[in-house]
Amino acid sequence: MRSNLSMRWWLLPIIALFLALASGCDVKKLSMRLSVRPDGSGAIEAGFLAEKAGLVLLGASSCRDLIEQSSSGSSSIPKEKIRVVEDRLSEGRCRFSIPFQNFQELRSYMGNENTVRRLTLDPGNRRFEIDMDINVNVEETEFILDLPGTPLQHNAHEARGRQLIWRWTGSSYSPRKERIWASSTVEPEMISPGLLVLIVILMGVAALGFLFLRQGGLPRLSVSRAPAQRFCPHCGAPLLPGARFCSHCGRPV
Repeated sequence: MRSNLSMRWWLLPIIALFLALASGCDVKKLSMRLSVRPDGSGAIEAGFLAEKAGLVLLGASSCRDLIEQSSSGSSSIPKEKIRVVEDRLSEGRCRFSIPFQNFQELRSYMGNENTVRRLTLDPGNRRFEIDMDINVNVEETEFILDLPGTPLQHNAHEARGRQLIWRWTGSSYSPRKERIWASSTVEPEMISPGLLVLIVILMGVAALGFLFLRQGGLPRLSVSRAPAQRFCPHCGAPLLPGARFCSHCGRPV
């Protein structure tokens, strides 16, 4: 059975914004991805798959139109911060991304539809923890969590390295809450390969500059000068280089 989009949504108020517009549309799948970096920044990505026939009734030509049509007072997320990463409204697909700089900003994006028991990142103790409820009231609900380190404990259905995945099936006729929890280490971010190459290049240039200055700069070029022209003191005729007698008057010079 498919779910009506007038039902409550989970976690992101912005999802409720445009889904509330689509009352009467049939939703097949709702998904969200939370990516957390070791410094506490990251991004929320959310999207849906719905029957395109119902979405056409909204009068929107793009996923961005859905956001612009939403009520500005219904969400704590500024519209200008929402980036459309997949705009296939004609096929019933939309996906959005919202960055956050710290956990305080992330918590402000959490909707009242959820019970957030714990959401902490402590770089000092090198530990990240999350414990919250997700509303499941559509055919398929998916939650993906990209951890800032190695997973320690979790109740995810699938683990792929630092990525945890939860999946549920449900119905608008029997909505329910599902609990997710996880903890991980907080590992320092690795330097990107591009940045590492740039650092190596700069270090090489600095080393060459040091050697250049140590050797006194550019080598000095020796310039050979032609000997000055001599003239006979007696008759004034030009003398040959190294001549001891004038070739014109024959007198010694």
